[in-house]
Amino acid sequence: LIRTIWEWPRETLYRALEEAVELRLLTPMQNQLYRFDHDSVQQAVYSLLREEEKIRLHGMIGIALLEREPQWGESEGIFDLAEHLNQAVTLLVAQGKGRLLAEVNLEAGRRASDYAAYDRAIQYLSHGIQALGARAWEEEYDLVLELSNEAARAAYLTARYDLMERFAQTV
Repeated sequence: LIRTIWEWPRETLYRALEEAVELRLLTPMQNQLYRFDHDSVQQAVYSLLREEEKIRLHGMIGIALLEREPQWGESEGIFDLAEHLNQAVTLLVAQGKGRLLAEVNLEAGRRASDYAAYDRAIQYLSHGIQALGARAWEEEYDLVLELSNEAARAAYLTARYDLMERFAQTV
């Protein structure tokens, strides 16, 4: 995944990973996976990125995850996928991927509702609606209808009737 995102030659990547392991910044896991030894190391690295780099990075990670998991709607990784893509919403919408982003958020919202995580469901579903833009009702009627209905249902189940009413009125 790292090599795909940063487009580094294999040797350069492995050398960098070996150095990070030697410095005890990363711990190798199975299947060529690595994790940061401490959250503070990950946070420090992330804080060094400019905002546009963070957006680009999240977008690239999200797209790489989509490509690695063609059946993303059936995957438990749907939440990670939605989180990465949502952090890159401006970039993805500008690239014409608003519908894809809305579909991912619809599935994440449904899955969150299945786990009774209704507040998270509302967040995902709201992101999906926003990703479709101002002309959603004219251009993506069925999708925005599903997003709005699911969001109204989740709001009802959390007794947030004002929010439920707002979603229901758009329908």
